[in-house]
Amino acid sequence: MKRLAIQDFVNPKGAVVLRSYDADGNSCGHYENRNLVVITGRTVMAQLLGGLTTQRPKFIGMGNGAEYAQAVDLDPRAADDNDEGRGTKLVRVEPITSITQPSPTSVAFFATFYRDHVNAKVNELRLLTDNDTLVARITFREQDLTLGSITARVDALWEIHY
Repeated sequence: MKRLAIQDFVNPKGAVVLRSYDADGNSCGHYENRNLVVITGRTVMAQLLGGLTTQRPKFIGMGNGAEYAQAVDLDPRAADDNDEGRGTKLVRVEPITSITQPSPTSVAFFATFYRDHVNAKVNELRLLTDNDTLVARITFREQDLTLGSITARVDALWEIHY
């Protein structure tokens, strides 16, 4: 008999919305896309359902570790199902400040990133548990959060749908 995996029953999907604001609080950018819930994330979800762990998403990390197929590419390679952990290129990890349930089969995590704390060009987000297990990851076109950029704050809303 074929051994069934969690994705044979539940195929969690993610969606990320990033909203950027200038120093006066005016909107200066919006990005929205689906993301990948990776193998380690699906494992944590299965363990949570079975009561085998208390680990759950607690942090969102922002970094510049996404790789490009060619130096001239504007968009980095997509996240990979085998991605794991914090990664080596996270420039800022923020605690999740709110968790909501926007629908009966979804949960949303929220965190805010400030230019003064990031001070880097970034191209990835990672949803992490409190022991740095990677739940989900998304890559995106490089965004400037250096001290000289117009963007002063980025709000990250990460939804996981079942």
